Amino acid sequence: MGRRPTMNMLLLMLDLIGTFVFALSGATAAVKRRLDLFGVLVLSFVAGNFGGITRDLLIGAVPPAAISDWRYLPFPFWRAC
Repeated sequence: MGRRPTMNMLLLMLDLIGTFVFALSGATAAVKRRLDLFGVLVLSFVAGNFGGITRDLLIGAVPPAAISDWRYLPFPFWRAC
């Protein structure tokens, strides 16, 4: 039998998938507005991460996961390039 993922790993994966999906929507909106590559990258990063940062600040999870965990950084930029 394989090792079962823990609940923390499941929540992390769901959070990273949500970050990717919102970054994808931000990149799509930037492309529709005909922004350059820098604009697409900025908008995908903002859409992907600042919702989670706001959520973490409102529930008192300081520092926010998107700032303290390096795994949140590449997801917005991965699809935009």
